[in-house]
Amino acid sequence: MNEPSDPCITITIPSHLIVEVLEHPEPYGDAIVVLRNGLWTDAWHQDSGWFTITNDEVLIAYLVSEGAGQRT
Repeated sequence: MNEPSDPCITITIPSHLIVEVLEHPEPYGDAIVVLRNGLWTDAWHQDSGWFTITNDEVLIAYLVSEGAGQRT
């Protein structure tokens, strides 16, 4: 489980993993994306694609196992 002090990373979200893009309910984040495995996360979109900023170890492991690249 993550501790509040765990550092966040920026990681890409491969588009083939996204099954739904929802409007973000708060003023940060471009959207909430729902992934093929049922996880969901805040997401931002740039010309290079979708990314998220997270410290969620389960989410990070899933994204890496599916070809995501860590950006920071």
